[in-house]
Amino acid sequence: LFRSWKGGHETNEQIEMRGVILCRQIDGIRFCGPGGRGGISIDFGNNAKVSRLELSWRNLQPYKRYKTTSQKEIVTMIKKGKAVLPFPQDADLTDLPQAKKLTITKITPYLWGEIGPASQDFVYPFTEFQMTADLGGTNTLNFVLDCPVIDETQPLSPAGKNNSP
Repeated sequence: LFRSWKGGHETNEQIEMRGVILCRQIDGIRFCGPGGRGGISIDFGNNAKVSRLELSWRNLQPYKRYKTTSQKEIVTMIKKGKAVLPFPQDADLTDLPQAKKLTITKITPYLWGEIGPASQDFVYPFTEFQMTADLGGTNTLNFVLDCPVIDETQPLSPAGKNNSP
């Protein structure tokens, strides 16, 4: 069913679905992606009846603690190619190799979880960087880069243990 409104556009009056996604968090850090990676996703159909329910709430236990990377170590990892360009990107990255300067404009920490019922023994912390590449003049390119945030070569005390006397 459609109706015209001011401006001559048509809109759909029939609502097909409503829903809610709640992402799981550990120590305030959210799992990336929709509720199926860690959290709950509920869709409601006609008459507010649940049409789809997806819950991923694995029984996670602390395993090991690691030192987090410093700002200098993150820059080194990016230069060494240890950061990745997630797919898909909103931008055409063809000109990225010609960048004269990269600037991090926003940093968001996430936990990586497997989708849905997939087996998972560990979650992995990483940071999503919103980046701007200076291509010269007024040309810029905005893109996303994902980078590890722990140094697996430097474990700390076992999880849940306190080092203080």
